[in-house]
Amino acid sequence: MREIHRVLKPGGRAIVMLYHRDSYNYRIGIRILRRAGASLLRSETGIKLVNRLTGEPINSLREHAALTKMSTNGDFSAGDFLSQSTDGAGNPLARVYSRGEARELFQDFRQVKLRAYFLNKRFIPLIGNLLPRSIESALASRWGWHLWIYATK
Repeated sequence: MREIHRVLKPGGRAIVMLYHRDSYNYRIGIRILRRAGASLLRSETGIKLVNRLTGEPINSLREHAALTKMSTNGDFSAGDFLSQSTDGAGNPLARVYSRGEARELFQDFRQVKLRAYFLNKRFIPLIGNLLPRSIESALASRWGWHLWIYATK
């Protein structure tokens, strides 16, 4: 972030998206539901069940299953599991940040605004797809997966 700050002109603006540590997607979706569902990926029946429950594409689930089988103990560390659960199987690195950590990253900027967006409704069992847009937006503003930082030099 210091390099971004250095190259911006005075008054210049940086807009950055980070994955939000305090999001529903991370706390519930990845750390609990995906972790619990990973064992289902050991069989074709389990893959089809996860597809039916979540809408996750079969090909994507098969890629995750193959990576799990290739790992040394059939399981991933928390960091590796996070990386595999963000931008797809084979994603080399992903990190999550709290609002405080994001503010610290952008401490050199004169003005910093944070906004959370995107509630992954697939991780809200039964009612996720039934949520009205207004409620979805309100929940996303607090527990959204994408933490956008608007920083002015």
